[in-house]
Amino acid sequence: MKQSEDCLYLNIFAPSHVVNNSTVKLPVLFWLYGGNYGMGTGSALIYDGRILANKTSTIVVTTNYRLGALGFLVTAGGEDDAEGNQGLLDQVEALKWVQENIASFGGDKDRVTLFGQSSGSDSIAIHLVSDRSEALFHRAIMLSVPFSIPHKTKWEAVRLGNYVADLLNCSHGDMTCLRSKDADAVVTASAKASKFIDNPLRAVEMFMQWGPTIDSDLLPGQTVDLFSNGKFQKKPFIIGTTLEENVMYIYMGFHHP
Repeated sequence: MKQSEDCLYLNIFAPSHVVNNSTVKLPVLFWLYGGNYGMGTGSALIYDGRILANKTSTIVVTTNYRLGALGFLVTAGGEDDAEGNQGLLDQVEALKWVQENIASFGGDKDRVTLFGQSSGSDSIAIHLVSDRSEALFHRAIMLSVPFSIPHKTKWEAVRLGNYVADLLNCSHGDMTCLRSKDADAVVTASAKASKFIDNPLRAVEMFMQWGPTIDSDLLPGQTVDLFSNGKFQKKPFIIGTTLEENVMYIYMGFHHP
């Protein structure tokens, strides 16, 4: 199946008693999936929100956001550089859509809770320190949030972007050339480029090759430092872990574990 950057879709799950009932306004659970910012989808079968919506009387929303180089490429030296964090901006746009439209599905736009796992919870931590999304949600649940994995500086992100350009036979920072490549080629280059940054002296880089970059807009610093210094939105939130989090990787490697 041919891949495409056209992935910005929402899935909305409502309890059966909400259908055709315009008077109900239920809390909203907005799910952000994990996958190391390189894999995953809000449409995965394990994220089917029907049971959760019915058992908790909530509106469950799952969304997609761009991953890998498509979601987090940073370039420098060109006239139209990629600034990075496109995947996070996708999440912001999805949250804006919820604010504008969720009432039509029985949801209360003033009771939106973000919840996510792994890189999804890392995204939530970023939204908790970002002015961009402050007005778009009200509570948060972070499962297995990887505070110990640092986000990239611009220099580190540009270095990774240059590897992608090399693999696609483009000059560094040449966005016209990079945009001319189809999504399949970009995804392949994204996976190959991430292997160039594996550093045995900094093994933590292996866990988030692609991902957010510190900038002056969405992410003003390392989230662990911002949280430690109290520079986060004072909203109710829960931090926990995920049971059997790595089972999916076992199934990926062994069809019958």
